[in-house]
Amino acid sequence: MKKLILVALSVFIATGLITNNTNLVNKTSVVNSNSSGLLEFTNINENRNLVATKIWNEINQSYKKSKPQTSFEMEFGPNTSLPDGSVDPLIYLNKASQLWSEFKQPSINKVYFFNFKDASWAQQKLRNLNGSWFKPEELSCSSPSVCAALGGSFGESGQLFIGIPVREKYHVNNFYNTLAHEYTHTVQYYQAIKTPRLNPYPLMPCWFAEGQPQVSGWSLAYPDLNSYLLHRKALLSIPAGVLGDYSSESIKNFFSKAGLSKNNKCDSVIRPRIYDTGYFAVEALSAIGGINSTMNLVGLISSGASFEDSFKRVYGISWSDASIILSEYISSIYLKEDIKTNLNDKTFYPTLAILDTALDTSIPAIRSQLIGEVCIMDWNTCANGSSFMEGSGSSGIIPDNCISNKNFSHGTQMVSAAIASNPNMKVLFVRIIGNTKSCARQNTGINTVPNALKWLYENKDKYNIKAISMSQGHHNLLRSTKYCPVTNVDYWVDWLSKSNIPVFFPTGNGRDYLRIDWPACIPSSIAVGGVEMENPIRVSFNSNYDKNLIDIFAPISARVLNPGGSEGSAYGTSVSVQIAAARWLSISTLKPSLTINQTLDLINKTGIPVTNSVNSNGIYLDIDKIINE
Repeated sequence: MKKLILVALSVFIATGLITNNTNLVNKTSVVNSNSSGLLEFTNINENRNLVATKIWNEINQSYKKSKPQTSFEMEFGPNTSLPDGSVDPLIYLNKASQLWSEFKQPSINKVYFFNFKDASWAQQKLRNLNGSWFKPEELSCSSPSVCAALGGSFGESGQLFIGIPVREKYHVNNFYNTLAHEYTHTVQYYQAIKTPRLNPYPLMPCWFAEGQPQVSGWSLAYPDLNSYLLHRKALLSIPAGVLGDYSSESIKNFFSKAGLSKNNKCDSVIRPRIYDTGYFAVEALSAIGGINSTMNLVGLISSGASFEDSFKRVYGISWSDASIILSEYISSIYLKEDIKTNLNDKTFYPTLAILDTALDTSIPAIRSQLIGEVCIMDWNTCANGSSFMEGSGSSGIIPDNCISNKNFSHGTQMVSAAIASNPNMKVLFVRIIGNTKSCARQNTGINTVPNALKWLYENKDKYNIKAISMSQGHHNLLRSTKYCPVTNVDYWVDWLSKSNIPVFFPTGNGRDYLRIDWPACIPSSIAVGGVEMENPIRVSFNSNYDKNLIDIFAPISARVLNPGGSEGSAYGTSVSVQIAAARWLSISTLKPSLTINQTLDLINKTGIPVTNSVNSNGIYLDIDKIINE
């Protein structure tokens, strides 16, 4: 039998976690103008339809009763301008200051606006400040359409860095939310002014630290209640993703995972949900205790009290008891009857089938997204001792200690990279690499990949498969222009493509600028190259290239999980493939009628042209621009 040696196209770099006047009240309920009773922990679930209206009305009435309590000095980067259609940002910065008028605020705030081209300018402005809790590298734009924003205070001064995305349809309400959100962070930080060396942010649970600014930000960003309610409804329609589902137990787990940060950083997997699920939690607390109750809580924490003690003093109930009530409340608003999408129906989610080595399914972030497992090999080394296995345990490996071996940790890393790029999808894992008892990789037969693709084609409806990715390949190619081997893989890639299921392969990391790896060289596949996320974005010199066959580019490195759940970094076009496939599913979810060619046309139209000094040219898949079109 002819053997095709498949090699993992990424390098795993083991690392630790990246570290990339308080008026206290003890109020447990507040009169609601829209009902005859009170909003309390005991009845908030049954009165959940009143929460959003109450807090929007309170915030938009409250800020009008006061004057700004501070001043803002604004400076724009040399290439930075305000988003099209936006008004003077001072309006929304002042609104936020007025909202928090009962709390200590800096007398002056430095506000720096920057975009992708001016990220280095903003970083230098930060270095020039007389101290900061922020680091220059935190002020970055991963692409022209995605920029960071930070707000805080250091000493007597407020510091705000507002990244402005450059994209065609950047909604001004997002910009207004960012302004009020970041100034709320500034007020949070300033409550610790009596303890200058104290950074209060990591003393607050992540869901609260970001949920509180979201409540003030979105409430001030929308000029009328109906617009606010429509925005809120859109957030409630987001699939559960990394939460697993929207049961009260899953929400309770969210509070645990999104608790106190480590090394000033929130858990990277759960972090995206602190901005919506965390927002709903703080919105409920604000409806119960009033918006000022949330800053009272910050004030107590800044004075040295724990979150649990502070929570009990402000709301009159233990956090342990309140978290159960809030979990039930948040579950109910996500699963309420007027959301038409059945979020518990697995077929709602698109599925990405990932072919790789083995998978650690004990990791919660992976287990929650896993819709199925299958093992397809030429060797009898599936977990059941045969060459085929479907169902729980199929992605495992015997002996089980092999899963942490460098030969087999790759699958876990690639799945985690895909999930991080799109938490609103399911994963079907297909194990295609066998192992010896000593944890060595077995050679992959010529039939393994076509057999796996054939099985996926036959089961595409059962698992709702919408894309397939394989971060494996080889470079045993001919030296002619027609260098790509022709095998049965071509046949099944063609059939899957005709069913509008794209198959993604990596171009390889061999610095070959005339030929890309097999099977990425198959014309009907989606060949993905890697880019370095620098400023500007650059095609990696490591990424193989063929101007006639490469389709798209995606980041060549990412933070990943390895077996056991520890974090690390992965580098290579293996990573690029998973990010590209996951982003593709985001596009197909938004625009389900598009064919593969139409999706490629959209990516080429909206993407960012990238190159390098050896003339490797292509298009970077800019998912944010597509989402915000």
